[in-house]
Amino acid sequence: STSRRQRQMCIRDSIKAINYGISEYGFATVCDVLNSIEATEKLRIEAAKCEDKISCIQHLIIERVIEMRNAQQQ
Repeated sequence: STSRRQRQMCIRDSIKAINYGISEYGFATVCDVLNSIEATEKLRIEAAKCEDKISCIQHLIIERVIEMRNAQQQ
């Protein structure tokens, strides 16, 4: 069905984005970032009309890594 295919594509896109984050920032950092993202933010990405979900998720990961690093330096 269409919804099943959409879920599969969403999972695939999420995995690609997470793999990118791990390659750039390391596994532990990405785990911390993912744990800090609230469900409402995840739902916002899913509901967004973003053409490229991978880019949206990557952007969120990068944004959170920067925030975490800035907080650690203070």
